[in-house]
Amino acid sequence: MKRLLPFLCLLLLISKAFPWGAQGHQAVGEVARQLLTPAAKAAIEKILGNDDLGSCGTWLDEVRAVARNHTNHLTADEKTEARAFNKAQPKNAEWHYVNLPVGYTIYAPDGAFSSPDDVVHAIGTAVDVLEGKSNRYTKIQALRVLVHLVGDVHQPLHTISGYFDCKDPTQPKLISNPALALNFPHDRGGNQLFYTKTLELHALWDTKLPNRNRHSSRSSSRLFEAFYKEDKFAANAKSARRVALNTASQGHNNTGREATMVKRLPPPRS
Repeated sequence: MKRLLPFLCLLLLISKAFPWGAQGHQAVGEVARQLLTPAAKAAIEKILGNDDLGSCGTWLDEVRAVARNHTNHLTADEKTEARAFNKAQPKNAEWHYVNLPVGYTIYAPDGAFSSPDDVVHAIGTAVDVLEGKSNRYTKIQALRVLVHLVGDVHQPLHTISGYFDCKDPTQPKLISNPALALNFPHDRGGNQLFYTKTLELHALWDTKLPNRNRHSSRSSSRLFEAFYKEDKFAANAKSARRVALNTASQGHNNTGREATMVKRLPPPRS
């Protein structure tokens, strides 16, 4: 695991600039692969059989697609593995996000808006598996999960949601005081807010923005490499967990919540 730690911290660093659909996850994994140290590359190849972090970064979304009977890109054998994973980890769809309210600045593992299955806890579990502290799933699966979720946690709308007062359903009001947000309906990380009449705010971040930048991978690689060389994070699992926690806390600063229409909001969670 010690050989993987520099890679993990690198992954946490290069994720800062991209929102995450398949394009974003593949980009993060590929840039990380290009910047691997020889020791980290060898450790990853020992687990994966190769160093293709770009491809493995989309696996957790494919697993969720299998569970929902949606279109996916897995082979027959991979679908069998995905079904077994979904059976063993039935709440893995919740690992991708945490619904902190707008204005929330400090993530707490046992806070009112946290859960044992949120993205910060799920990253910690993947690290535990890679360190040999847990056998919840395989190390191959742990690396796939880690590459994916470190990307997700740096997409602002995977860590923040708008909570609304819907007393007047025609004019829902965003609750700006996070202390008052608990038990109010929320927009599911912008999935129920629209940036335009047809484009959800979450989809704008997940797919439209990275697809718009898909031709600039060379300049992005140079930028990410500069981030990595200048950053002072210590290469250890404690730092990796702290970065995940802090990133979740900071998501509310980056949403660009220029929404123009609100869908029907779900009922409050019990």
